[in-house]
Amino acid sequence: MEEKKPYTADEFLRSVREARVETRRCEFRLEELRAQCEKVTASYGPLMPGGGGDDHKDGLLAAAAEQAGELNERRVYYLRRQWLVEQFITRVPEPKHRVILRLRYVDLLRWDGVLSGMQEYGLYYSERGMFKLHGEALAEARRCFPMWVEQHPEVIPDSDTKE
Repeated sequence: MEEKKPYTADEFLRSVREARVETRRCEFRLEELRAQCEKVTASYGPLMPGGGGDDHKDGLLAAAAEQAGELNERRVYYLRRQWLVEQFITRVPEPKHRVILRLRYVDLLRWDGVLSGMQEYGLYYSERGMFKLHGEALAEARRCFPMWVEQHPEVIPDSDTKE
């Protein structure tokens, strides 16, 4: 029997990005389904004689409705993860560590965006210095995480979540 490894601070911080990717995937799929519905509607437009339902169109509409429901669930999950990660970051004691963690894991910025975002907060680092600061911030987050998880067990995903 394989023992499940503990949920880490790194996984928790990355969970916002993963939730955003899944949300975007659902948005894209819904757009595709809606486009297919419009094509079917256009091809069976009002000039088309005959009656009866169109099973293909009905199936597409049902799939689009189901996808819209899943998208709403994904959006709620994404926003909840984002909020939880932001709450966790407030527990990191060093302000500059909080800034870099927030820019990377809440705002989901690429590294060039993190560097320029840090400058907006008056933190002027070289790229190498930024990566060093990020490593220090992660180490601090890892130290804070176990106590925070004890107070917030809902952050640990289980098999019923949308991850």
